[in-house]
Amino acid sequence: MIATKAIAAALFSVVALAMPVPAQEDGLAPRAEAAGLTDMSEDTRLRFDDMRHGTHTRQEVDIVSALGLTWGEPALRDLLASFDLPADTPPDVSDGYAYLQNPSLGIEITFKSADELAHWVPPRAYPKDALVLINIRIYGEASETFTPFAGDLPFGLRFADSRQSLLAKLGACAWEADFMPQLRWDRNGYALFVRLSDTDTISRVAVNLPVGPKLRSKRGP
Repeated sequence: MIATKAIAAALFSVVALAMPVPAQEDGLAPRAEAAGLTDMSEDTRLRFDDMRHGTHTRQEVDIVSALGLTWGEPALRDLLASFDLPADTPPDVSDGYAYLQNPSLGIEITFKSADELAHWVPPRAYPKDALVLINIRIYGEASETFTPFAGDLPFGLRFADSRQSLLAKLGACAWEADFMPQLRWDRNGYALFVRLSDTDTISRVAVNLPVGPKLRSKRGP
């Protein structure tokens, strides 16, 4: 399972390197309109009900500030605890990627080895052996693996949003895939990816480390 997902991430990656793209899609996004740098809501918090241990707690997690955390950092341990994910033993790395999932919550997070971050823009320098959190995905459609996330999405989004309402809320996107219904908005410090369903509503939301200029084509989680 991990190996299959790692291959998929390498091919389509949250968010093929050989595909040529126009200059404005080189990851630098020189024009504000092309980059989707509109007045996007800055509410980067994920909200959901935590019913563990027989109590009801309302969780609020800033998923953007979590990007770039490394395994073992206290802030990452807090994030993992909020998502009810294991924090004692790091996940296995396969092809440079490692994954943790809470299928019942509809959450998946991706780590990458610090020495393989050339295609992204990390917020700081890391030791070579660090395991860096690069992506957080929230699933809105039921699958064999995931239950749909039942809480509140960041940026004022809703899974019921259509493409039209999505663009009305976030403005023009920086890039749209031609091989799947996926869009990306570039912001200072992160990239926002949205995957659309067959009914043209949101099926997945992901925040990722910013796409770097070394990518010749765009990858999405």
